[in-house]
Amino acid sequence: LWYANAQIKESRNQAEAQIRESRNQAQIQHLDELLRRFEEGSLLEARTKLARLRVDEKHVTVLPLKPDDEPAEMDTLLNFFDYVGLLEKRGYLDKEDVWDQFGFYLFAFNADAQPVISEAQKHDEGTWANVTSLMKDVKEVDDRNNRGKLSQETTQDDLYEFYEGEAVARASQPIPQGKRKK
Repeated sequence: LWYANAQIKESRNQAEAQIRESRNQAQIQHLDELLRRFEEGSLLEARTKLARLRVDEKHVTVLPLKPDDEPAEMDTLLNFFDYVGLLEKRGYLDKEDVWDQFGFYLFAFNADAQPVISEAQKHDEGTWANVTSLMKDVKEVDDRNNRGKLSQETTQDDLYEFYEGEAVARASQPIPQGKRKK
């Protein structure tokens, strides 16, 4: 009886390990697909167009944003990250992986889009709620792994540099990772 119980326990442990491995592989596949979508096609076009719309090169600044009249490209990107947030919340993505692959972009973009998100949520709390939840999770990971370096307050100069780089983004160009330039 003892031997049979030990074999059952070992079989259960092996099955659990296989399930964990399958789940981890699926999370990586989801992340890989999202990265491809983000780095190419219509999302890349939205990123570069938004960057050009937001930057005033003559005055080396980011243009003021009207929270109730944001560029359509900002909505496109907010919707994309709302979907990323939904996948992360449901366990299809690991928040550490999202932070690792999208953190740099997310913190800068969220800092710029925050007035738009807040204005929309005044009228409907559910609007971009997954983005809001995702940002909390990614900030928690950044605080733990990176001492909050990415999630530090984003200045107008930071946003200008961010959008300046985005304006010339090309397909399959890696998303910047790590600490922002100062």
